[in-house]
This record gives sequence, C-alpha cells and structure tokens, in this order.
Amino acid sequence: MAHTQDNLGPSKAGQPGNIEKFIITSDYTDDLDISMGIVELHYYESVLETTVRITAQVVDSSLRKASTQGKTGYEGSTENDESAEAPGDDATTVSGGEKVVVSFSDNQGGNVALENLRVQATRNQIDNSKASVYILDVYSDEALRNSFEATRLVKRYQGKISDSVREILEQNLQSRNTLEIDQTLNELTFNGDTHKPFYKVVTLAKKSVPEGSQLGGTAGYFFFETAGDGEKTYKFKGVDNLMKAAPAATLIAGDTPKATIKQYEFISNTNVDEKVQNGAFSSSQMRTMNLSNEEYESNDNSSGNVESASEMGGTEHPKIASDLDLPNQVTRISSVTPDNGVLPKGYGIEEQLERAKEVDFDVTQIERQATQRYNQLFTYKLNVTILGNFNLRAGMTVEVDFPQGEWKTDASNSSLKGGKYLIVDLCHMLTTENTYTKLNLVRESLFK
Repeated sequence: MAHTQDNLGPSKAGQPGNIEKFIITSDYTDDLDISMGIVELHYYESVLETTVRITAQVVDSSLRKASTQGKTGYEGSTENDESAEAPGDDATTVSGGEKVVVSFSDNQGGNVALENLRVQATRNQIDNSKASVYILDVYSDEALRNSFEATRLVKRYQGKISDSVREILEQNLQSRNTLEIDQTLNELTFNGDTHKPFYKVVTLAKKSVPEGSQLGGTAGYFFFETAGDGEKTYKFKGVDNLMKAAPAATLIAGDTPKATIKQYEFISNTNVDEKVQNGAFSSSQMRTMNLSNEEYESNDNSSGNVESASEMGGTEHPKIASDLDLPNQVTRISSVTPDNGVLPKGYGIEEQLERAKEVDFDVTQIERQATQRYNQLFTYKLNVTILGNFNLRAGMTVEVDFPQGEWKTDASNSSLKGGKYLIVDLCHMLTTENTYTKLNLVRESLFK
C-alpha cells in the first residue's frame, strides 16, 4: 500500500530543475540544442543495467522559438523580425546513433553532466499544425559499440578477475569512462569466445569474491554505470562492499517538517515459496563429478554461513518456519561438472601441465554463495519518491527512518523496517512543474 505525505508544503527542492543543454550532433543538420523543447526528462541508473538511459519528451514548437533567441544550433537567418525555422524542426532529422551531450541540475546543488551518449531511438511522434511531439531515447556510446566485431573478446585471460575486467573495458570496449573496480580475491582462466564485453563482464560478476573476504563465505558483484560531476563511471563492485559503505543520505518518512519522503511503498516482503526454491534462507546442495579422478561429491551450504559473512543492511535475516530449522534444510540442488584441467593456469605448456589438476574455479565455494547473496538482497523492496536530489547514484546506500507512531497500531515497525537500504534503481525526473527522484531500495534483513 502506498503512503503519501501531502502536507509537506511547497519546497524549492521540488520546483522545476534546469536542463542546461541537450545537444545532438545531427547527421542531417548543424548541432541541435533541443533543451528548450524538452517538457519532461527521465534519467535512469540501475545496478542491474550496463548503461545509463535518458528518455525525453520533446515539443518542437519550442525549438522554433529558440531559433530567435540565438540558442546554440539555431543561428538561422531572420528577416523583418520574423522567426526562421530552426534546423531540426522535423523530428525525422534526429536519427538513431547520433551523438548527444546532456547537462541538467536540481535545486539543491546536484548536477548530472554526460558526454559520450547516443540516440537509441525516436518514437511516438505526433504531428499537428502547431507542433511535432516525440520521445527521444538515449543511452551510452559503449552500449552501441558493445556489439561491434572489433570489441569482441578473442584471447585467453588469466589472473585476478578484477584485472581481466579492467582489460576488457579499457582495451576491448575502449571506454572513456572512469573505472571503479573492486579488487577480487579469486583468479579465473577463461577464453573470450568472441563474446561481447558487457556479456562477459556480467558473467564474471557472478564468479567474483571481494578481496578481504573468505572463499565459502559470500560472493557476487554488480557491474553498472553511473553519471555525475561531469563524468560517467563504470563500477564493478562487490555486493558486500556496496552495503558496507556509509549512507549517502537519510530519508525520513512521516508527518513532520523534517520529512523528506513524499511517497513510499513496500512492494514485497518475504515470499516463502520463492525463497525456499532459490535457497536464499535455506541450504543449497552442490553435486559435482571430478573428471580427473572420477570422484563424486555432494556438498551442502547453509544460508547461515552467508549471513555470518555478509555485510547486511539490518541486524538479522527474517525468521521463516523456525520450527522446521529452514537454514539447515536443503531446498535447492545443483549439479555441475568442474572443468579442472580444461584451461590450466600458466603461460607455457610445461607450467600448464604442472598445474593441470589445480582447481581454477571452485563452484562449491563461489557461484552458489553468489546466487544466495543475490537472492537474499532482494528480499525487502521499498519504493520511495523524494524531492529532486541528483547527488544520489545507483549503488549508494541510504538510511530510511520511519519515526515512532508512523504506523499507528504498532510503533515497533519504525525499528523493524527502518535502517540501511541499497539503491538498486534510480530515476531523476524533471518536468515543467516539478523535480523528483524515485528510488527502488532493497535489503536482505530486518531491524535498524
């Protein structure tokens, strides 16, 4: 059920923000700055997405007006004080793949400035005698080049996974983004197999253990893109490292002058069937057959082991069917054949033969733990809407405070639901009337 605080009163933070520029390097005309024609802009980030995205609703009657004001890209001639049509009045002059530079800001000092963007699509065009209205979808330049044959992975990689990720982003994708890559504890040898860079890095995220952790405890990374302060950043971050970070902001619900949350909604609590099937809060069993010695092994891992090794938003995992001792009941069974000896470590045949029986990637201590960690993290999902705060980024944590008495029938809920959450999805919204930020927040545990 959604909760809305309508009595917060007017606030400068919620007033219309400013779109400083939205410049398209057109394949048909001069550069176009369509910022004056944008009536609504949505900017998206997510720890589950490899690119930031922008959706803008454009009305081109504003573009004609801009031509008389000498705005960049509209230095068209004028005669007898009559407006000349600006280049790009027709939405068909904006085609897919064109370069885009964007900058916009809120009313609290937050700014998002992005270069190296591309038009993904122009859609929903409606024309009449007064204006042409259309929607423009924009994403990162790397999202387009990710499919090029020239960026595909064709070599053998070995060493720490974090080093391989850096090499893929810098040398294959040739990204101009800043890179924030958490060092991994584990190494992995693999072939590129002509895979796309994004596909391979996302695959590697599921096989990574943060440095400073222990094998068999917890695992799992996210690979995503954020933007702000004049640059875009690719982040390859351990789940527990993200949760360990200090909150970037405190969000307060309630009916007080200090409240910053305009609306919130808990969209899910613990789904028992789902969590039992994916082994999030029970035990998972891994069955393996070692081809080098033909030995069969069966290994169980309790969710309690992941809990003790994880950095949690709350103080404890939810108790589910306590009388059944669920953490020690096997509910998920996986079978895998390890590839020991298939791609042994080493740079020469002699070194590879010597290390052929070494375990390169221990699925029983990494992949299963990563799966459990991901499934646990998305147990509690909270959607909040706040006044525009463009300093927030996907992957940050926030502190959410529900004051005592917010739930009239049970004041203890403030402690139960409040605490640290991870921003998994983020949307900054600018309209002609308001500026808001919407956040999808998640965590795996209860109690502040």
